[in-house]
Amino acid sequence: METDKEYFKEYLRAIDNPLPEMEGTFKQEGEFITKLIKSSGAKKIVEFGCGAGRTLQNIAGNYPKNTFYGIDYDSKMVLEALRRTANLPNVNIKYGDIADTKFPNGFMDMCFSTYNLVGDIPPRNLSDLMEEKRRILKQGGIALAITWKKDLGFLRKYYESIGISISKINNNVTETSHGSFYRFSPDKLEKFFLSHGFISIERFDVGPAWYGVQGIKL
Repeated sequence: METDKEYFKEYLRAIDNPLPEMEGTFKQEGEFITKLIKSSGAKKIVEFGCGAGRTLQNIAGNYPKNTFYGIDYDSKMVLEALRRTANLPNVNIKYGDIADTKFPNGFMDMCFSTYNLVGDIPPRNLSDLMEEKRRILKQGGIALAITWKKDLGFLRKYYESIGISISKINNNVTETSHGSFYRFSPDKLEKFFLSHGFISIERFDVGPAWYGVQGIKL
């Protein structure tokens, strides 16, 4: 898969010169993941849907002895992530299917996704993503998903800022010129974690725009 050139340019602008709400959200996201790595003792961490490498670029330098992986199925994003993390020898970026990562069973201590990866996937395929997270995590490993709050006014503002036109928006889905993006309530996402064998489910705010859910593999 490959993002069209114009959207890719707007996406990079959105992460490098973010709206004030997103700037605060990115900051809290980095702080939260950094603290979670420290408190959990995770040594091998993978980001599903790493995009342009924004998150890994921001956190991996804090843990030079840990090993970080990023996987994405968009070739433009992968090349950009490789460029942004080139000075971080503990970061490994790969092109691949997030529902079939080829990592060994029980290989990772932590698996996270952010920037609404869970909403970029049709709901019928989300189980495949969750099962892959569970497969590659060690027993006691942490799965984390960060996604949008249901602030429709801000979502309109955000999509407009990156050149995406909206044809339909409600609490469940936003249909745009770049495809459909799905929304999950915190309760629904928590239940999804539970239904795929995760326990000790926790919910948390991630700045003005996002919230997250985390769970532990039995």
